[in-house]
Amino acid sequence: MIARTDEPRRHTVDEALSGGVSFAFSFTLGVIGVGIPLLAVAAGYSAIEIGVLVGVAGLAQLVARLWLGRLLRVVPDKLLVVIAGLAMTVACLLLTYSTELLVFTVAQIMQGAGRAYFWTGLQTHAVRVAPRAVGAIARLNFSAGVGALLGPLVAGVLLTFGDDSAMFAGAAAALASAVLAALLVSLPPFAPPPRPGAARMWRRREIRTGIWMGVVAGGWRSILNSYIPVVLVFGGMSPVVVGLLITIANIAAMVGSSAIGFCKRIRFRITLAGGGVAAGAGVAVTGLLSFDPWLAGSGLVVSGVAAGILQTVGTAAVADSVHPEERGDAIAASGAYRAAALLLTPLVAAAAIVVAPVPVAIALVGVLFVVPSFLGQPDSDSEARHPVDQQGEPA
Repeated sequence: MIARTDEPRRHTVDEALSGGVSFAFSFTLGVIGVGIPLLAVAAGYSAIEIGVLVGVAGLAQLVARLWLGRLLRVVPDKLLVVIAGLAMTVACLLLTYSTELLVFTVAQIMQGAGRAYFWTGLQTHAVRVAPRAVGAIARLNFSAGVGALLGPLVAGVLLTFGDDSAMFAGAAAALASAVLAALLVSLPPFAPPPRPGAARMWRRREIRTGIWMGVVAGGWRSILNSYIPVVLVFGGMSPVVVGLLITIANIAAMVGSSAIGFCKRIRFRITLAGGGVAAGAGVAVTGLLSFDPWLAGSGLVVSGVAAGILQTVGTAAVADSVHPEERGDAIAASGAYRAAALLLTPLVAAAAIVVAPVPVAIALVGVLFVVPSFLGQPDSDSEARHPVDQQGEPA
C-alpha cells in the first residue's frame, strides 16, 4: 500500500510545505541560472569554459540519478530533499568565496547532484502522500514555475549591487527549502519490490511511454535555455524581445503543467503522441519563423504548453504504472533519461548547426522531438491494464 497519513489536515499541510519547498528551490535555480554565467564572465572565463562548467553540472545530475532508486530504499525521501537544499546552499556560498576553477567545478557538481536529489526526492514524496499522482506533480510544477520566473528577476536586480548578492540570495532560498523539507511528513524508505526495479524499468512498455514524455519535456527545456535565444537574435530580435518571449514560453509551460492536473482521466499514449507533435512543431516553427516575434512567440507558446503537460504526466505515468514500492525506482529512472535529454539536446543542436543554418538546425531538433511520440508506446492491452482512474492509481 502507498504510505499515507490518515489525517486530511496533515495532507493539506504537507502539500503546502511541498509547494513552499518547490518554490524556494526553484527560486534558487532561477537565481543561479542568471548569476552563475555572469559570475563566470566577470571572473574571466571564456565562452567555451563556461559551456564546460555548465556541462559539468548536467553530467553530475545525470550520474547522481543513477543510484537514487537504491538510495530511496535506505533513506526517507524527504531526507534527499533536505540534503539537496543544503548542497545548493553550500554551492552558492562557495561561489561567493572564490571563482577559481576548482571551486567553481566543485560548486557545479554539488548543484547538479542537488538538482537530482531534490526533484527525485520531492516528486517521490508528493506522489506517495497525495491521492492523485498527476495532481501532486502539477502542484509542485506550478510552485516551481513561479519560483523559476521570480528568481531571474531578483537576480538581475541584485547583480546591480555586486556579483555576490545574487549568490547570497540563492543560498538563503536553498536553505529555506531545506528547513521546510525537514517539516514534511516522515515516510519510511521503500521496501524491496516484488519484482526487479530500475534495471528493468525501460523494458516495460507503459514505463517507456512516461519516460519518453520526460525526454521530450527535458529536451524542450534544454533547447529553450540554450539555442532558442540564439536563433531569435539571429532572426533580428532585440534582447528585450528575446527575454520577453522566453518568459512567455516559461509561463506557457507552467500553465500546461498545472492545468493538466485538473484532468480526471488521462490516456498516456494520446498525451505522448499529441504532446510530442505539438512540442516539436512549436520548436520547428520558432526556428524557421524566428524573424517574426508573433509567429515565433506562438510556436513557443504551443511547444511550452505541450512540454509542461508532458513534464507532469510523464512523472505521474511512471509512478502510477508500477507497484507502490517501485515508485522510487520509476521516478529515478525517468529522471535519469530526462537529465540525459537536458545534457544531449544542445550537443545535437550544435552538431546540426555545423551542417545547416541556425534556423534550419533548430527546426530539425523540433522534428526530433516528434519521434518519441511514436516510440515506446504501450500496447492497447498494456494500457488497459494500467489506466489512471479518478484517484490517479492503476485501476
